[in-house]
Amino acid sequence: MLSRNNKTHKIDELVAILCNSAGSHLVIEDPQNVDIYQNLVERRGISGVKIHASEGRENLLSVYRRRAEFTHVPVAFVANRNMWLFEGIPEKYSEVICTGGFSIENDVYTGAKMERLLEPHETSKHRQMLTFAIMRFAFEVEKFHSGLSTDDLPFEEIVPIDFSEPAEGFYKRHKLPSPDPTLVQYIREEYQLRLRGEWLFQILVRFLNAHGRTFRFNITAHSLYHIALSMPESNIFLDGLIEKVEQKLKEPKQKPLSENQSCED
Repeated sequence: MLSRNNKTHKIDELVAILCNSAGSHLVIEDPQNVDIYQNLVERRGISGVKIHASEGRENLLSVYRRRAEFTHVPVAFVANRNMWLFEGIPEKYSEVICTGGFSIENDVYTGAKMERLLEPHETSKHRQMLTFAIMRFAFEVEKFHSGLSTDDLPFEEIVPIDFSEPAEGFYKRHKLPSPDPTLVQYIREEYQLRLRGEWLFQILVRFLNAHGRTFRFNITAHSLYHIALSMPESNIFLDGLIEKVEQKLKEPKQKPLSENQSCED
């Protein structure tokens, strides 16, 4: 995690780049997702776009709030929807392009219909793992809405690798808080979009790498993103997102700031 001083430095650095660079720019959150957005840009045929990872949502929104300093440059901001999925996008960030699901990983996963990779005998246990993840995530959403910090636990502690009882029984036996059933059902109804996308891939990887499969993978969750992106079908979520980016980059630009308002180096 970046310290406060490093965060400030990163924000100032990004603003300076945007102020003083030619061409079009795309600002995203996570450095690990640069390759996903590079794929989308190339797929759409948008040339000359420089992709910048802001190293976090807070940084991205901080740079966005300073956009008056580089109105002469074509810039699009793309953020993971995150908890805005449950509470709506604040008006002050209305020009930030957001993913359709909780994160870009959700959009990749949903559009590619990744669960086709499961073998028939795996679907029941896969649903059980999803139930564990949905209940845990619903609890995280409740904590967020209450103003409490969310947990940053290893995924193995969130969804047990091996279990022999329903999630509800596990939660009761371990005296874990039981989330609001209405929220659990809401997430379950469209879990591919509403459950944390990283978890969806991590769950799927457990099955694809397991012994005893007809076709066994040896793959990480991040590598699985590339398989998803290579699926031949059109992905309405990713296609819609990159179309918004292209439209944003084509918007008329304003004159640069005057000298006494210029960006700091």
